[in-house]
Amino acid sequence: MISDALEGKINLIITKSISRFARNTLDTISNVRKLKDNGIEVFFEKENLWTIDSKSELILTIMASIAQEESRSISQNVQWGKRVAFQAGKVSFAYSNFLGFKKVDNKIVIVPEESEVIKLIYKMFLVDGKTPGAISKYLKEQGIKTPSGKNNNWTKNNISSILTNEKYKGDALLQKTFTENYLEQTVVKNTGQIPQYYVGNSHPAIIERDMWELVQTEINRRTQLGAKYSANDIFSSKIVCADCGGFYRNKKWHSGSIYERFVYQCNDKFHKGKEKCQTPHLYEDEIKQKFIEAYNFTMKDKNRILKNLKEVVRLLSDTTQLEAKIEKINAELSIVVELASKAIKESSKVSNDSEDREKNIKT
Repeated sequence: MISDALEGKINLIITKSISRFARNTLDTISNVRKLKDNGIEVFFEKENLWTIDSKSELILTIMASIAQEESRSISQNVQWGKRVAFQAGKVSFAYSNFLGFKKVDNKIVIVPEESEVIKLIYKMFLVDGKTPGAISKYLKEQGIKTPSGKNNNWTKNNISSILTNEKYKGDALLQKTFTENYLEQTVVKNTGQIPQYYVGNSHPAIIERDMWELVQTEINRRTQLGAKYSANDIFSSKIVCADCGGFYRNKKWHSGSIYERFVYQCNDKFHKGKEKCQTPHLYEDEIKQKFIEAYNFTMKDKNRILKNLKEVVRLLSDTTQLEAKIEKINAELSIVVELASKAIKESSKVSNDSEDREKNIKT
């Protein structure tokens, strides 16, 4: 509007109030002066103020400052109201750009067709071993809409956000972002500047809690691999070099010739400045054969392995000794508390006796 006015398309601007014209005093005065220099008048209805009047700038400055302070006060009150609601466990999020949920009669409900997309994403990542990039590509090909309602606009970030969002397991982490500057309405990520609130079981879950936790574990596993995870190669980041601890990778030998073939080899085998690994290269058929042999060997001893695993689980989940230690510590704490109480009473009695003796000596 300001640009149109300066280009001569507008010669009068009527505004409801000063607070609706600009966010702060500086912008208000700057724009009004710019318009005034070009012969364009601004009328503020609430304040009944015409900017062409020579006396208006002082009044405008004062009124704009008041409007700015009012804006700050309103912003603080709104933020305070939100935090009180968060403390009370009241959950609210941007439903219009959130796939899988909507609000009906002030309650969070699941959107069935959208929830199926969420379940598909989790299945493809955890069960099929797909990467966020591969999942986004598949969803684009299927013409499935993004959380914002757009087709063919899926990205790795979209998928990663869905896979790590606690709201899909029925919980809510509140105040992930906040408005840093009330004038510019700058929204920034909350990394500890203000409190966050976690509400468990705040709404219906689309993904089972156990599955959601497994997805987080798998994300961490892929991150900590030390090698790029690939969903196209079943052996990628799974075979480890016995010499240096590096990962084996699929490599092409004799490219373009009749001897062309793929082998698996340690990534660090020929790195400069490193001692050459002594581990051999492997062919895919060899790896598959070794896997089958290991699997068959494991199945022959399946009962013993299961028995050992059950024993490990029993030992890890047995809290008898821990409970005994806690009981002992609690008993010791009770004794300490009792002794402390007696000491305080004795100290008080001695103090009173001393005061009485001092009074007697004086008299």
